[in-house]
Amino acid sequence: MSVPARFDSRCITRRTAWRLALAASGLTAVLGAHAAIPLALAPTQELPGNYEGWKHGEALAMEGDVLVLGVPSADQSNNGTQYQNNGLVIVYRWRNGRWISDAVIGWSSMGLIPQNNARLGAAVAVSGDLILIGCPGCSGTRPKAYLVEMPEPMQAVHWYPVQPDLDSPADPENGIGASVAIADDIIAVGAPRATFGNPEFGAVAVGRFNGTSVVWDDPLFGWENSRFGHAVALASTSLSLPPSPRFSLLVGAPQYVASGGFGLAGRAALYEKYIGGTWTLEQQFANPNPGLGDGLGTAVAIYQPHVDDTAYIALGAPGRVLAGSPAAGTARVYSLSPGDADFVLDTEVQHGTPAFADRFGTALALHGGRLLVGADGRAVDLANDAGSAYVYQRSFNAPTFSYEWKPKQTLIPRGGGDGTFGHSVALGPRAGAISAPLHDGSNGNSIDIGSIQTYLCDGIFATDMGTTADYQCAGP
Repeated sequence: MSVPARFDSRCITRRTAWRLALAASGLTAVLGAHAAIPLALAPTQELPGNYEGWKHGEALAMEGDVLVLGVPSADQSNNGTQYQNNGLVIVYRWRNGRWISDAVIGWSSMGLIPQNNARLGAAVAVSGDLILIGCPGCSGTRPKAYLVEMPEPMQAVHWYPVQPDLDSPADPENGIGASVAIADDIIAVGAPRATFGNPEFGAVAVGRFNGTSVVWDDPLFGWENSRFGHAVALASTSLSLPPSPRFSLLVGAPQYVASGGFGLAGRAALYEKYIGGTWTLEQQFANPNPGLGDGLGTAVAIYQPHVDDTAYIALGAPGRVLAGSPAAGTARVYSLSPGDADFVLDTEVQHGTPAFADRFGTALALHGGRLLVGADGRAVDLANDAGSAYVYQRSFNAPTFSYEWKPKQTLIPRGGGDGTFGHSVALGPRAGAISAPLHDGSNGNSIDIGSIQTYLCDGIFATDMGTTADYQCAGP
């Protein structure tokens, strides 16, 4: 395997040429078709963990009425032997006005013996009936990821092993499967420590699920020691013209160091492909004024359901220094208007009172013009690492004739404590979820059982004037 050629940003990309052609033909609107303004979030239901040290919900994914929780620190016994950190995944569905546990996915589902430090569920993603699960600590003959098909109404659960052809040292934190993404039948599996001999360039394996197995494309490789693939996000975009759809892959490399620079500036790259085509590098997102340990790309998110909608990208930099406070953190948000060639920076968001080790930007989720940001180190009521999450909404500012990302809500853990609320976040059109994996049990004796707080949109939060039938959400 050879080291890939250096990226060349001077060439005009396929997307650029395609968009220019559309703009010239008058087939795209200048402002695009904007979805309804999303509503704010009201607490709905807590999903607490059950066992000490399991850190319930270290990873989260949501789509429609499905909520997936990764529990990679879960232990399991088998024939009298206790296996540590072998991991499992819990799938919830929205039924009768509540999130109901639908399935527990673990080694027993496949009839396999648990494995120490496998960390099944370290990363999770969902699209339709398919759930993609990372297993970066899996060793031996066990693959580094699994694709699970769970049709609704519930029938047989089908497992499909996913083993990317990547050279990466066994590492339960940053090995193959440390990040995953799925859109329709396209999957991405991150390997932040993938190597070419000694140097670790990081890589992402991408492929298409054909119903029985994954057909792999050529892997994508990053920059030396950059942890390329630490975070990945996929979007499936419907087009006004064939071929349809187009897939966009966003990859974070939080340990990237700029040439001649110092410190972990971080970086991200955007790739696109059509069915039957190859992945093409479309755009890179650099850190223009990096600090010592910004880590831009620690978390990434992308949203674009249709080519006539405005698209958004968010990149978290939880290590960024603000107001003299190390690791206060920020998030950079980009937009792409219909007909434009490239994403442009909208703003760099942060909450109003940044403090030491807030880690704002450690987790991100986008849906339409709404952004949910986790800050799992934020102190709340004198409790360090209690964590918080922040909701931003993109709205038009008439005086400046421009769009702005305005703070909408601050969400804090309802039970207090030091549970790292905001470690993982998920967002849908009418629902959200935020994890606190270090949350302790209500009796104070169950350490680090973890907890998930779920939300639905509610008019009283959106209007401050009470709820109405038009604004209440019956489900996600």
